[in-house]
Amino acid sequence: MGTIPFNKSYWGLFSTLLLTLILGTHQAKAQYSLPGYLLAQSPNQNVELYHFSSLNSQWSRVGNTGRSNIKSIAVHANNELIYAVDGGTLGTLNPITAQFTAIGTIGSGNGENGMQTFDNIHGLAFDANRQILYATNRNYNGIDELLQINPLNGKIIKNSMRNDAGLLVDYKLIEIRTFYFGSIYTSYKFLDLSYDNENDVLHIMHNYFSTLHGITSYKNINSQNPAEEFKVSPIQKLTGIDFDDEGKIYGVFSNNKVSTGDVIDGIGGGVINFFTTLKTIDASKTAETTFFGLDFYKINYCNLHLTLNSPLLSNCPKIAKSTISSNTKINLNVHYMAGNSISLNNNFEAAKNVNFEATIEGFCN
Repeated sequence: MGTIPFNKSYWGLFSTLLLTLILGTHQAKAQYSLPGYLLAQSPNQNVELYHFSSLNSQWSRVGNTGRSNIKSIAVHANNELIYAVDGGTLGTLNPITAQFTAIGTIGSGNGENGMQTFDNIHGLAFDANRQILYATNRNYNGIDELLQINPLNGKIIKNSMRNDAGLLVDYKLIEIRTFYFGSIYTSYKFLDLSYDNENDVLHIMHNYFSTLHGITSYKNINSQNPAEEFKVSPIQKLTGIDFDDEGKIYGVFSNNKVSTGDVIDGIGGGVINFFTTLKTIDASKTAETTFFGLDFYKINYCNLHLTLNSPLLSNCPKIAKSTISSNTKINLNVHYMAGNSISLNNNFEAAKNVNFEATIEGFCN
């Protein structure tokens, strides 16, 4: 293992730095911040972005997105991007200013409901294993359809899933049935998605009756018969879900509340008051503001190669099984960790007021 730290200004004086120069034992990892993000909207206003820091467990307002039809977000941790869909246009949110930048229009696709135009996206989640986005589109009959989006161009991925008959389709319908007070309800509205990359499980947050919501999770969601992993309900006023890097689930609620993290392993069926500890997100907001959408930065997934050319969202470690290539300016204390080599290219720069550390270590093995 080799480690080389930088604590003064550095930029790409040579194209590649193979970090096998200084050998030693790597000490305990420094504390770092795993950010989370959620959304808020007041009547007739644009959507606002909020940021969570695990260092002080506080939520703070980032800014106005400049868009009024964003329903959820998805963080691509390796590339440090916050994806969002405004109606039917995929884009990214700037982590510093919150401003929306369009990538492309999703378009239309064919499935059980015939040809549909995807211009009313509600749920969004990033699958790091396949480097795609899952999304739910609410059609004009109020029924949500599950689809995949290419994050590079914003377009729907055709023939990406199998329906109940085993046929390849551009989107599929998921029937979620919930037993509540002696009756069975079918969910048609999916308000948020979360993807577990370690176990290949898609978590769907859905509304099945009045203000009651549930979470139902599926393994191998693209297959003809996806397996249900677990189900929790009822939950009042839930508007967004996601898991943090430790596998704890968080919920955001429409009435300016967010949970502090719970474990759901092995839970099934009806669970009253599942999210036990709630805190206020922004005390300055009135009851007219609705909070929704939720996504956390996670590092429990390791790519073979990692390219870092965009501004960093957080100071948590950037990890790859084999190589890291970076061509950006570092303004945060950050640690690069790769199994074989780390390349600091011509436009790479670490500002003199930050601590930058690079380590050759088989962290992902």
